[in-house]
Amino acid sequence: MKQPAVYTADKRDFDEGGGLFVPSSFSRIGCEERAKLLVMPSEERENYILKLLGAEKCETGDNALVELEEDVFVLELDRGRKDRKEMQAVAFAAGLASAYFDLETEKKLCLFLPYERALLFGAVYAETLGIPLEIFVATDKKERRECERTCDDLKDLFPTRGEISVLTVGDEIEETIKNFSDFDDYVFGLSSGSAAVAFEAAEGEDSDSLSVIVATDSPMDNPREVLACLGERAKDEDDAKKKLATLFAIEQE
Repeated sequence: MKQPAVYTADKRDFDEGGGLFVPSSFSRIGCEERAKLLVMPSEERENYILKLLGAEKCETGDNALVELEEDVFVLELDRGRKDRKEMQAVAFAAGLASAYFDLETEKKLCLFLPYERALLFGAVYAETLGIPLEIFVATDKKERRECERTCDDLKDLFPTRGEISVLTVGDEIEETIKNFSDFDDYVFGLSSGSAAVAFEAAEGEDSDSLSVIVATDSPMDNPREVLACLGERAKDEDDAKKKLATLFAIEQE
């Protein structure tokens, strides 16, 4: 379905679901703006996108885009960034849009998220600016209903957009973390591992796109559990961190 040039979103009370800031309107990025954004430094570009979203006072972050293999990337979110809760969605939208321009592509992004309300809202905000996305979100059984309610909220706000694919994940996270370590030399944290499961489930569905897996946590957040996924054991948390650092070259925070 062709989308209108400008979206208008009614400001609603989202206190019950997280109190997220909803921009009053969304102007799609045109060809001239795109050309400017492609050559801007990342921080300047993110500030520009935040301005488009009416969130100039929101601070920029320092996300990292890591290439795993051809057409597959991990977007590591800045874990030191301290946005106000209500601004987390626009902050993610700006970071995601900026990463898209870093890729210098016109291909669609297949975006794989661990479920967080702010991330899901932010992904749709980025999409309304003109970033071509197909969104896949991973959740566990406990949060499945909450995730579906968030998708319903977004459908109410943006009735012309397509469906968001929701996948319930469980024990397969362990195997997925091991697979990425073995084949891509990359270690996900437990939360980010769920997004990687969604990627594996959808892999090969659209060969003419780029895949971006969003990493929200570090393996060092749950070092013993992540180490166990990798087939290793540790005496305690400190020992697990040391082994992750020495065996898998993961920086201690």
